[in-house]
Amino acid sequence: MRVALLFLDDFYKTRSERNQLAQDMHPLLKTRGVPGTHDLSLMEKTISAILNKRSCVAPIFNKVIDDRHDQSNWVNYDNNIDIILFEGWCNNSQKQASSELIKPINDPEENEDSQGIWRHYANENLDKYYHQLFKLADIKIMLEAPDFNRIYQWRKVQEQKLKALNTNVVQNKIMNDDELNRFI
Repeated sequence: MRVALLFLDDFYKTRSERNQLAQDMHPLLKTRGVPGTHDLSLMEKTISAILNKRSCVAPIFNKVIDDRHDQSNWVNYDNNIDIILFEGWCNNSQKQASSELIKPINDPEENEDSQGIWRHYANENLDKYYHQLFKLADIKIMLEAPDFNRIYQWRKVQEQKLKALNTNVVQNKIMNDDELNRFI
């Protein structure tokens, strides 16, 4: 069977789009990760093309430069894909009730989003993802990390590998320990 491997991380909005979102909506949206920092229309377009047996290209995001690779480096999929594997940390997550968003759950929410603008924006976008994208899945599999410390450890390994592979990149956006801790 022919498989298309898609990753939610590859569908981040461009750095300039996130910078604009940070200016227009909330400064925390400059940082990729939460729902609303992905290009939902590009995800839908790509997945719909594959589901409808049309050729397409899927983006690749470069975390080292915090932006998408040039389109010439994207993945080409022909019109003969049997299975799509779509990986992502929030795939199939559902919107939280407004009452669950009142109390901040981390330092950025408490210190940088006291009005809950960022958190509500991400939550509303999660609802859009769920209704427009996650509903397309036939099968859903969840791999549950034991705790956030393990996620930090895994992500730190990823950052170390990115750093080792990209020593010549001028505008290196690899996260140091403090940035990584804040991100997680």
